[in-house]
Parts: sequence; structure tokens; C-alpha cells
Amino acid sequence: MKLRLTAPAKINLFLDVLWKRADGFHNIQSIMQTVSLADTVVLNIADASENRITLSCTDPSIPTDSENLAFRAAELYFERFGITGKTLDIFIEKHIPIGAGLAGGSADAAAVLSGLNKLFGSKAGMLELIDTAVRIGSDVPFCLVGGTKVTQKRGEDMVSVSPLPDCSIVICSGNQRISTKWAYEELDRIYNGRFSDRADRRARIRSMIHALNTSDLAGVVTNTYNIFEDAVLPLCPEAKENRDSLLSLGADAALMSGSGSAVFGVFRSSEQAQNAKRILEAPQRRVYLCRPL
Repeated sequence: MKLRLTAPAKINLFLDVLWKRADGFHNIQSIMQTVSLADTVVLNIADASENRITLSCTDPSIPTDSENLAFRAAELYFERFGITGKTLDIFIEKHIPIGAGLAGGSADAAAVLSGLNKLFGSKAGMLELIDTAVRIGSDVPFCLVGGTKVTQKRGEDMVSVSPLPDCSIVICSGNQRISTKWAYEELDRIYNGRFSDRADRRARIRSMIHALNTSDLAGVVTNTYNIFEDAVLPLCPEAKENRDSLLSLGADAALMSGSGSAVFGVFRSSEQAQNAKRILEAPQRRVYLCRPL
């Protein structure tokens, strides 16, 4: 049995850290949006005397063992839902930049979970899949469901809001990869654990939710926010340069996605978005023209 899946990237229209938990993770509040930039994941299942999982990828820098979230997703699905006597070959055609805050690895893992569930006759309901996904990574639950969601806790608590109004999105990714673990540690240092002191952030996310639910793109772009910019931009000049370039080329809003280092611009004008992509394309920078999904 063979199945080909699309694994879309995500951007964060809003991202705040509320507090550090006793288990070492952080509770967040975010508005996530899937976009048309995507990896392709191919699953090939066959009968065998014992379980075996292999993974290959078009990007040779990506690990092909349990360090890879997609590989880990397959291991966990097999274990949790009693899959025996199967070989699984996973192939990932990589398009989403790595270490860029676009959830490429999480998207691949989510595609593996949903794909295996289809191949094995829906052994798990969506709530079980989400519970499995959060054990793999904080962005994996959202990548399972996609769309436009307000996410909280580690990312597993999701509420749907109205879709992002029609617009063009230009994503710029440089060569610098950002460790999410490092970015959280830097935020802990900067804020000294006092993440919730700024009431303006709470007002901003309320305003963005209202803007989404009333199809007010101007209200959305006015309220974009990412707390990780405080930690990452001072130490990643290419990300700041890309963000500033998007704004100068007509983006209605531009900010970093996730813990970076990719940045994205939201354009009401598709012509300006196409022009920005053309101007920004360079050997040291990957640029993608996307739409919200």
C-alpha cells in the first residue's frame, strides 16, 4: 500500500509565551495559519515478519532515524495502536526550510500520523491522534488539523477561528538555523520568568481574533506579534533585514514565524507580493510566494 501526502508549513500570526511550566515546557498562546508551502510525504507499507521503519529524504542534512519527527511519529503510531508485521518506508520531498520556525518537521510528522491512520483503517480518532501528536512535538497537533487556530498550552489546546482573509504571503528564509530550545532559553533570560506582565499582548490577540472573525485583514495585520523576535532578531541580522525588506516592498505586516529565523510578509496586493519575491530572491535567501490554506 502506498500513500502520497501533502505536509503544509505554518506561520504564526501571533505568538506569545505565557509562563514556564514545572515540567520545563512553556505555555504559549498563538494564532497559527497553514500556508501553501509544503513538503511531500510518501508512505509505502508492506507485510513483513517483523516491524521495520526506514526514512529517506531529498535533503541529506536531515536525520533519518528517531531524531526525525516523522520517523518518531511512525514508531509511536506502531507502538500505540498495535501495528505488527509491517515494513514502512517513508520518503520526504523537502521544500519547507529547516530550523526556520515553519514547522517543517512537525508537518511531516503530522502527515505520517494521518497517513498511517488512513492506511490502517482509522484505528485512532482525531482526539487520540492529537494526544499522540503532542508527545512528538508542540506544533504537531496543529499540523494535524491545519487551517486557522488559536492554540494554547503546549499547542494541543486548539480553537478554530474564521480563516485568514484572502491575501498573499511571502516567506523569506536565510541560511541561519535557530534552535527552538535556545530561543526559549534566551526568552527566559530576557524576561526572567515574567512573561505575563504586558497587558497589551492580551489586548492584541483579542483584537486579532475579532478581526479574523469579521474578515478584517487590516485588523489582522495591525495586531501581528511574535515575542521570539525579542530574543532572535538582535542575534540574527539576516532575519531583521528580511523583515525590514518585506515592509519596504509593500507588506502590510511582516514578522518572524515561530522561533525563526524565517520571516513572512502579508500582502493585500498580489502584484506587490510577486514583485517582492522577485526582488528578494538571492543565492543566500530562499523566497516563497504562498497563500493561506
